[in-house]
Amino acid sequence: MRQGPCRRFHLPVMLLLGTLLLVAGCSYSFKGSLPPHLQTVSIPPIVNQTAEFGVAEELTDLVLARFLRDGLLKVSDEAAADSRLSLIFTQIAEAPFSYGSDERTTQVRLTISLKAEFWDKVEDRALWTRTFSEWGTFDPNGTPTRSDAIAEAAGRLVEAINQQLVADW
Repeated sequence: MRQGPCRRFHLPVMLLLGTLLLVAGCSYSFKGSLPPHLQTVSIPPIVNQTAEFGVAEELTDLVLARFLRDGLLKVSDEAAADSRLSLIFTQIAEAPFSYGSDERTTQVRLTISLKAEFWDKVEDRALWTRTFSEWGTFDPNGTPTRSDAIAEAAGRLVEAINQQLVADW
């Protein structure tokens, strides 16, 4: 089958455009969304204002792991960092989420709330302060467990905080 002159160049042009888009996409970074003078962040341990034991530590670990994995800002100690993400664990609440035919609770919704402040240490000002609330569900009589619901809510909180860091810039 004979190809016209335009068809012969179609594949190479498409390959070139695809390569250019791939290269441009690989160089894209969310760091450009933050003020350019912010390169590092300190993340002090989360302050626990609840009676819940262990959740603040789990949240601190998840937030640190997310920053280390994503590289949005380099994690540093307080003295060397040019920004600070402070988090306060303010509430954990449970409420029935679904019921069975016998009107017994089959799922419980567990909600975790955090107050967060992102501070620009270079310009000595808060860039934002916000309360985050996220949830997970558990079966009071089986799986998923309450610990699973805490992990689910914590994962959502970390994602929401990460989104907030790049949303307004």
